[in-house]
Amino acid sequence: MKLEEEQKNTTTLKEEVPPEKRKNIYALSAAAFFNDTGSDMLTPAYSTFLLVVLGVDQWVIGLIDSLSRLFGALIRPVSGKISDLKGRKPFIWLGYIALMFSRGTQALAQMWAHLIAPKVLYELGRGARNPAREALIASDIQPQRRGWAFGLLKMADSLGAILGPTLGYLFWFMLKDYFGWSIASTSRALLLIAAAPTMFSVLIVIFFVKEKRKKEQNKNKQDFKQAEEEELADSQLIETTGEKNDGIEESPEEKEKALEAFFNKKAFVYITIVA
Repeated sequence: MKLEEEQKNTTTLKEEVPPEKRKNIYALSAAAFFNDTGSDMLTPAYSTFLLVVLGVDQWVIGLIDSLSRLFGALIRPVSGKISDLKGRKPFIWLGYIALMFSRGTQALAQMWAHLIAPKVLYELGRGARNPAREALIASDIQPQRRGWAFGLLKMADSLGAILGPTLGYLFWFMLKDYFGWSIASTSRALLLIAAAPTMFSVLIVIFFVKEKRKKEQNKNKQDFKQAEEEELADSQLIETTGEKNDGIEESPEEKEKALEAFFNKKAFVYITIVA
């Protein structure tokens, strides 16, 4: 019995999530994996780079981090709104490009003030990417399957966070201990190397993530509204006749009367359409 239920759930998942939509989730998850791998490669080097190489005081680190996070928080509603109107995919890959350049430009810093622009760029990239990415997933996946989709995305994030520090320590050991590089040179090289995986994220989003055009979205909305109107008409007929209108074609006049009678009873229907 339990096996039958599991098979049924698996079949339902495949039926309710179209293949092209599942490909989007897989692509976005892969992009998140590569970006988090690069980000967490800095684990063995970043604090050493700030405190030893640049000689930054701890209060300055907190100030820069707070300032950059402020900019990132302020841009999220704006970028989310624009992505709703203009399309979400460009905001995702542009966000990844900002993250990639942020790591690369931090490697060039000679003093703490040089970190302000790259750190702000990093948070702006996250602020542009996150709302658009999550909205795209929500619009692609039915509500009953969104937990699976976001769970897959977060799993990819976590896998990148596991692999990243391991690679970072390997590069640190190889450059500093094996090749004999200085701490400064090793730290800067690791910042540059950590930017490389995010390039894969950019390419994956550009070539493998698909987003519906506005015309297709509007057509889906119209079809959805039409289906809701037909369902309301059937509900009214059930109340009045006790029989469901299965297989019987109604005239436009009958549908209009049924809808009018339904709304005259002060029943309000709120239809939420996910763009």
